[in-house]
Amino acid sequence: PVSAPPSLPGRRDSLGLLWAMLPKRPGSDERGFEPTGPEQEMVLRCRARVIQLVGGEGSGKSMMAAKLLEQRHWNLGDAEGGGRLYWLVARDYEGVRKEWEYLIEDFTALGLLDPPGVAKKTPNGYTNQVDPGLMVLKDGTEIKTKSAMHPETLRAESPDGIVICEPGQIPTGEEVYSKCLSRTMGRKTGAWLLMAGTFERMISQ
Repeated sequence: PVSAPPSLPGRRDSLGLLWAMLPKRPGSDERGFEPTGPEQEMVLRCRARVIQLVGGEGSGKSMMAAKLLEQRHWNLGDAEGGGRLYWLVARDYEGVRKEWEYLIEDFTALGLLDPPGVAKKTPNGYTNQVDPGLMVLKDGTEIKTKSAMHPETLRAESPDGIVICEPGQIPTGEEVYSKCLSRTMGRKTGAWLLMAGTFERMISQ
């Protein structure tokens, strides 16, 4: 795989700073996220542009996918003044629900989203529904949900990063993978693609 661009100057150990500001665990008011072990930390520190994250049910794949998106944005999001674009893609819209909720919690903790009551009155905020969903961070970055049942929506834009949730559950998985790969590779410097799931049906490259 092709390596991601280097972190911004002065952010050599940026993950430690980021993790210190994130909830210790989902739903916790305590701050200070820590990987559960060296294997999880190795994944979180991966700098490849194409990542395949495989795990069993309940292994934390959705949380890891959200953390990886947050970290890529943390390291690269202000390189060009913010205003990035990310997609969450699944078999159907409901398939991105967990990732969506983790992102809301974490970006709120980071100060990039206002709390629900405030967000309704400001340009930044997020939709409660995910069919489709739109999240707008304070730096102008947008996170959109996409359904593989509507492959025609996987076009027109060139995201800075795409997360495919449970690709093994997508009947047209190879087509979706190909479309998402083409939307990222070669279109933007540093754009990336993450596939996270149990991979019931493996996607061939």
